[in-house]
Amino acid sequence: MKAVLAVTDLSAKDATDLFTKQTTAINSLWQNYSAVAGVMLIGAGISAVGHPLTWQPKLALSLAFVMFSQGNFILLRQACRLHVVLQRAIQAKLKPDADPIAPVYREVLGTFASTANSPTWMMLYHLTIDGCVVAAIWWSSALFN
Repeated sequence: MKAVLAVTDLSAKDATDLFTKQTTAINSLWQNYSAVAGVMLIGAGISAVGHPLTWQPKLALSLAFVMFSQGNFILLRQACRLHVVLQRAIQAKLKPDADPIAPVYREVLGTFASTANSPTWMMLYHLTIDGCVVAAIWWSSALFN
């Protein structure tokens, strides 16, 4: 049987530290994704103006982007779900009967925890960008010529 750490076993400080690390991980995943998506869009635009791509390179670029995007999507979804779990852990520690936390810190920690984004919305943004990048790869030559 696996030993599972319950969210209630975390102190407010531990939950806050983990929440901060998850925020950093999510930001890094988005930065990497944005860089790759941006390069793909710029490349599609440049190639459309100079030498339009045939279907084979477009297919290769699309598959490469979709494979990268899928891996990023899985990691981002996992990070966002953990972020929400940690948000709930912090909020649980803010209840009056929980850890003795000074009132001024309760408000700060509550505001801090409220910054967790919904995994559903994050994934919808991701999928929308995915579709736009793949569409740009395929239709960029039609837009610029």
